[in-house]
Amino acid sequence: MPRPFAAVVLGMGEDGHTASWFADGDCLQAATDPTCSRSIVAMRATSAGEPRITLTLPVVLDTALLVVHIEGDSKRAVLERALQPGAVRAMPVRAVLRQNELPVDLYWCP
Repeated sequence: MPRPFAAVVLGMGEDGHTASWFADGDCLQAATDPTCSRSIVAMRATSAGEPRITLTLPVVLDTALLVVHIEGDSKRAVLERALQPGAVRAMPVRAVLRQNELPVDLYWCP
C-alpha cells in the first residue's frame, strides 16, 4: 500500500482495543511501539478469536488524517476511560490517543 495514507479511520471495541491490538495480544508491545520497524505484525489473542494481521503504530500514524470513530453510549464511556491515566496494555487504543506525532479526530454518534 502506498503511503502516506490520505486517512486512517479506526474503530474501538468495548474492551478498548483498536486496529486488532488486543490487551491479551501476543504481539501488542511490538504493534504499539512507536519505534517498531515492522509494518505489520501477526496478532494472536484469546479475546480476538481468530489470529489477525495488523498494522503497527508507526504505519497507522503515517497518514494525513487520523480518526477514531465510535458509536453508542457504552463506547463513549470506554473512550472516556481510555483518556484517563492507565497502561496502554490495558486499553490499546491509548497508544493512538497518547501519541504526539499526529492529532486524532474523535467522532462519536449515539
